[in-house]
Order: sequence, then C-alpha cells, then structure tokens
Amino acid sequence: MSRDSFIHPRTAELLFYLPELKFDHADHPPDIALSWECYEFSANILATALSQKCSQRSIKEYLQRFPREEVSRSLEHYVNGPRIMTYAVDTGNTEIVQLLHEYNGNANSEDFEDNVPLLAFAIMRATRNGHTSLEMVKLLLSYGADPLAIPKEMWKNYVKTPIATKYDRDNILDSERWCVDEYRLILAKSLDLTTRYYLWRASRLGKPARRMLQITAALKMTALLRLPFRIIGQELTVKLVIDTVYTHMAQDTEKPLVVAFAGASGHGKTELATQMGSLLSIQNINIDCTHINSHMALFGSTFGYESNANGAPLNNFLVDNQGKRCVVFLDEFDKTDYDTRNALLKVMDDGTYRDRRGESDHAELDCRRVIWILATNLGNDAISRFHSQYLIKCSNDEDRANISIEPLQNELEELYMSRFSPAVTGRIDEIAPFFPFDKGEQAVVAHKFLLKFIDEVRCPIDEGTNRLVGHTNIRVIEDGKVCEEIARKWYKERLGARSIYKGVRTLRRKFILKYVDMDGLVRKR
Repeated sequence: MSRDSFIHPRTAELLFYLPELKFDHADHPPDIALSWECYEFSANILATALSQKCSQRSIKEYLQRFPREEVSRSLEHYVNGPRIMTYAVDTGNTEIVQLLHEYNGNANSEDFEDNVPLLAFAIMRATRNGHTSLEMVKLLLSYGADPLAIPKEMWKNYVKTPIATKYDRDNILDSERWCVDEYRLILAKSLDLTTRYYLWRASRLGKPARRMLQITAALKMTALLRLPFRIIGQELTVKLVIDTVYTHMAQDTEKPLVVAFAGASGHGKTELATQMGSLLSIQNINIDCTHINSHMALFGSTFGYESNANGAPLNNFLVDNQGKRCVVFLDEFDKTDYDTRNALLKVMDDGTYRDRRGESDHAELDCRRVIWILATNLGNDAISRFHSQYLIKCSNDEDRANISIEPLQNELEELYMSRFSPAVTGRIDEIAPFFPFDKGEQAVVAHKFLLKFIDEVRCPIDEGTNRLVGHTNIRVIEDGKVCEEIARKWYKERLGARSIYKGVRTLRRKFILKYVDMDGLVRKR
C-alpha cells in the first residue's frame, strides 16, 4: 500500500488515516462479529477488530481462544498484510497496545511501504484532532521504540519549537531516512513540548540487559522500567529508585524495603510513590502524617480503648495486604513525634505486626514485602545547595547524569540521625533526594497543566450538568516559549509544581472571563 493511501492529498493538514476494514458479518455489531471468528487465529481478523474499534475485552477474549505461542509467533514474524500494531495505535487505547505487546507486538514496527515507524505514526496522527496522543507515545517509548526514528534536531533542545527544515540526505541517520520533507512538515506541527521532552528523555536511557529483563519478568516488575515516562525531571532519583526496588526484589530479602524521599514539596515524591504502586500492580496507601499525633492515630487504639474495633487505615491496610507486596507512603514523615516513629521500628525492621482490632492475642502478620516510603521536607537546604553546586553547573546532560549523589545522601543521613534518632535512620535502606526543576523541566510541568486546561475546554457543552464552558479548541503557538514564560514568572523552588499550577490557573481564569464576556448564548452543538 502506498503512502498516498494513508495521506489524504485534498486536506490541508494531510490527515493520517487507515483504510477501514470490515468483517464478513458487517451487519452485526463489531464485538458480536468478532465472537464468531473462532476457528483459527487470523492477523486479518485481528486487524479488522482493531479497525472496527472492538472493545478491549472482546479482543482479549479473541486472542485467548488460541495458543499463546501461535499468536505470539504470528505477530513476531508478521511483515506484510494488515498493519496490526498501526491499527492498535489508531484505536487510541493504550491498554490494547499493551495487550498486543504481551503477544510480541513490536514497538519499532515500520508499517508503511516507505518505512514510517510506528512511533512516528502515533505522533503524526495528531493532525486529526490537533493534539498528540501523549500517553500512546510514552507507552511506545517505554516499550523500546527508538526515539532516533524522529529526527534528533527536532527534539534534542526540547524547549525549542521544531521547524521543518530541508534535510541533507547524505548526512542523516539511517533510522530517520523515512522522514522526507512532507513528513517533516507534519512532525513540526505535531511535536508538542511534552512529546519532545520524552523523546529526549528516552534517548538518555540505556537498553536493559537481557538478564535484567529476564529477572524483572520473573518478578513481575518489568513495568517498573517505565517509571521514567511517568515522572517529569528527577532523572537521578528515578534511576536510584528503580535500581533499589529491583535489587531488593531480585534478592528476595526477608526484610521490608524502607526508602526516604527527601526534598521540597511539589517535586514528585507523591507521584513517584503512586506510579510505583501502579506499575507494580500492587496496593498502595498514602498516610498524611501531619494529622498523626500519636501511635494510636497511626495504627489505631489497642484492646479496651474506644473505637478499637474500627482499627485505623494503616492497621487495616497491613492486615488486608499481609504477605503481599504493597506500598505504604508516609507523607510529611518529619511531622511525626518520637513515640509514633518508635511504633514503626519493629514492622519496618523484621516485617512483623499484630492486628490491633479486637482481642490482643492476634498472631503475627507477615509484612516483610511492604515497601515503606518516608517522605520528608527535611534536608531541603542541603538538596538545594547540592543542586546549585553540582547539577546546575554541569556543561552537558551526560556529565549531569553521571554525578554521584552519595555525598548528599551521607549529609542527609547525618541530618536524619539528629532529627529522627539512629534507630529510625538505621532502618532506612536508601535516601532518594528530589531536586528542584531546571528551566526546561519547569516548562514541561507548565505544559502538563496547560494540556489539562486545553482538554477541559475542548469537552462538549452539557447544559444538563451546567457545563457551559466548552467546545473550544486552543492551539498554543511556540509552546516552549509560552511555557518557559509561565515557569519564569510563577515557579518557586519551595512550592514546586504547585506554584506553576497557580500560573496556569491564572491563565484559565482570564480565558473564562473572555469566554463569558460575549452576548451570544451558550448552546449545545
């Protein structure tokens, strides 16, 4: 199939589209038509199901009818015919793409005759609706899609808006030879700031060794390797956390893992803990320690006291997840008192605990697989000073990635011993510092909030629910410059992302005031 089959020559935006495929039973709903195809696995049937936007559930049920090896072999060796991964990406459903990847779907497949990579298709299809399918792009990158398939000069300085310059055919990488002038024009329009940032970030990640992938797969923690695509900034910290969790789980140690997240508010501590739980597919709980003024407030009252039967959130969580891998995030841990911290020593040390509800003779519970995260603002000044002395002064990104944070960790450990006591500090396996955002990262944070605002005002008007602000498409020209300016004006190191959010919220307020300052009534389209 030629490139002209996928680019409509009569549209100004050169909209990408795929030919619609149809079932033989086209007069029935797609999910029902797919349910009838049960004789043997067919790549054509799977592509048709994707084209017809069959539900994820029906596609999964179709795949499960056949031996896994048969489906995997078919997808792995499939070259010509229906473009399965392209149709999967075109659904916009990341869970479907994840499902196919489990069956050897290839994130680096080239589905057009002129070798347009799947990653490029995912980016350029944004010309349909005016915004990039960012989660799809991040997913493909996390599965190993080569960022160098996209011309590097268009994202290496990710804050700078790319331009569709002419290219020198004799002086480009083999991976980007597909990108003729026509495609470069589309990419220049489709590559927004956050997409450029994650292409840049992906280019800095080394490919995991086969043995590491083998062990992570056996431990069901391969998804944790996607963590760099869930967090803005914190490059050194994310790598440290991945390495710490990986080595702890690989050794199958008999003790819980205790990690301290240190740094100023608003720089990703809560987000990273939440994403860890999500990627590992385990339960997590967030305890705000600013409201904990005693060990009973943390674990619940003991037998004989009022409300003993109700327990407390942490007590009940540990009981429900005994013997299981889970994450306990203790936010503002430095706000706890001496008795509360002492009450945590045993469960963080040997992983044993007794349910406090009811009678006091409960058997010991196995909490050795708990990952404890102690989030604290203690040490902000030391982290900020290290950031200024070492990270900001790096001449290039490679030098920055290789800086050792061990001296900072040692300084924080001394600080914790004086504040928390050696008993608590000695149980902390690793201290992960969260650094201030640099200027580029600040701009990406601003873009994150800006995209959310743009998505909100794009939603349809619904008079029934009084949602009367909507049906509005906002296009940001020079998004890098705009977001840099938002960050320059609003970012405060002590407040982190929250300060940038205030800036975007101010823009949102101004937009709504302009929106309502019109005589025409809001009507549903």
